[in-house]
Amino acid sequence: MTSSTKLRRGLIGLVSGAFVLACSVAGTAAEHPAALSLSNLVADVTALTAVPEERRADRTEAVRRILHEYFNLPLIGRAVLGRHWRSITDAQKDAYQHAFEEHTVQLVDGQLERISGGSLAVLRTVSRNDRETFVYTRFQRDGEGPLEVRWRFRNRKEDGAPRIVDVAVEGVSLFATKRQEFAAIVEAAGIDGLVEALQAMNEASL
Repeated sequence: MTSSTKLRRGLIGLVSGAFVLACSVAGTAAEHPAALSLSNLVADVTALTAVPEERRADRTEAVRRILHEYFNLPLIGRAVLGRHWRSITDAQKDAYQHAFEEHTVQLVDGQLERISGGSLAVLRTVSRNDRETFVYTRFQRDGEGPLEVRWRFRNRKEDGAPRIVDVAVEGVSLFATKRQEFAAIVEAAGIDGLVEALQAMNEASL
């Protein structure tokens, strides 16, 4: 397995698209509001990688803040659950969203050092409509082949601020990958089984 393949598999494992960590953003398309948001995300997470391991609790809470600030986690959680979202109770929705958020925080926190030290260049931005924008970028680490990364932003209804709702690495959506994984668990054990599985993974990561 090549080093770039290993990196891509590691990135796909991160629901939030955390491979931006400790990167730098450059490019003429970087003036678009969505690209500027991406640049700010990179700056915040770059600073976060300097937090030592003994301050793990502080770092975890910082990851949570960053995810809430730059990603639309409720929308992502619903999209990842897919058609099953419509058939579960409000209590199950709340339990799932909480477990999903914790799962995402733990995944990102656990990958901080592994994916640091690269560069992320903004290639172009494409507006899908008045609310959605795709930001096309290239992720590069020394000694490894480049990865094409597409970020999907959707403006919030409340204030029009762009938030990340999907990330695709070499054409593979991170959240579509998670949707397949979650769907298999729901089919076998129901939504409560999925919540229990996520909770167990979250506890194991502590």
